[in-house]
Amino acid sequence: MDKQAIERIRKALTGAEGKRLAKEEAAAAQGFDDGGAAARRDAGKLARKALASGKKADRFEALVKAQAKAAAERAREWQAAAVEQSKEGGKLLADQRAGLVRSLEVLAALDPTVPSPSYHLLNTPFLIWPTNSVDLEASEIVPSNSSAKFRARIGKHKSFFGDVKFYYIWDNGTDKFAVINADGYSIFHGTAFVGVGGGIFPANRAASVRLTATLQILEWWNQPPTSPLQQTDQSAEILNLRVSAGGFGEVGAIELRNVFRGSDLRHTLMLVPPRGVVVFAVTTAVAMGTGDDDGLAEVDFASGEFMVGSPAVLVTVLT
Repeated sequence: MDKQAIERIRKALTGAEGKRLAKEEAAAAQGFDDGGAAARRDAGKLARKALASGKKADRFEALVKAQAKAAAERAREWQAAAVEQSKEGGKLLADQRAGLVRSLEVLAALDPTVPSPSYHLLNTPFLIWPTNSVDLEASEIVPSNSSAKFRARIGKHKSFFGDVKFYYIWDNGTDKFAVINADGYSIFHGTAFVGVGGGIFPANRAASVRLTATLQILEWWNQPPTSPLQQTDQSAEILNLRVSAGGFGEVGAIELRNVFRGSDLRHTLMLVPPRGVVVFAVTTAVAMGTGDDDGLAEVDFASGEFMVGSPAVLVTVLT
């Protein structure tokens, strides 16, 4: 593929198209929020007063009921919005399913005398790009050894989501449809930490870190780019670390983990039209959260030799 075409794609991914993708990922990473953080803090204060003096129990019970009612209403609103959004999702799913069926049809019609498969190693990303909340400290594009460095830390009543994407490109340089498999490789090398303090009375004291790797695929022959139906092997959970100390007489808790893991992220039987261009993004992502009252979460992929990386994407052409 010529350099000017690659540069146009790079500009799109670092501009409007990249912002669109980052916004979609951040929205998908957000869970349901019942809106009750302030009410839970007030409830905790009243509970402590009630336990200490034997008073205000009625106010405490009323607050709990009011919060439950408000949370139920917000849940209904959230459910209604999700149902409304499912209409658009249903159309997208139908298109993706049709693409998968077409891939299988092309594969089934193969001439058994035609030599296959062929392999294409993409070992140099044309772009390393952080999205959402990640601030890169360094990045390096090296054949079969590209990497990036970053760290992140949050205190109580916070959340964090961010990722680093290693972008590769492949084009079907023929006048025929191609069915391909793609294997993207990711590496995490660093540390993760979660901790909470203790307390006499119950409170929302919690912290979590979740690391995931994903092979994202953009069908660049469509504008805006679309993606094929997500497959199970396209993503991997690298780490899911949690601590909590929310009960009576808690002394607190901490967990520290070394992270050193590679993943093979695979998508199979993808149909690419003649002269079609595919953009692959090997994505290393971090999601962290802490409790309303106490919590600390941290990841370090920057100190020393720590990093996240992607050696390559291997494209197997079956047709």
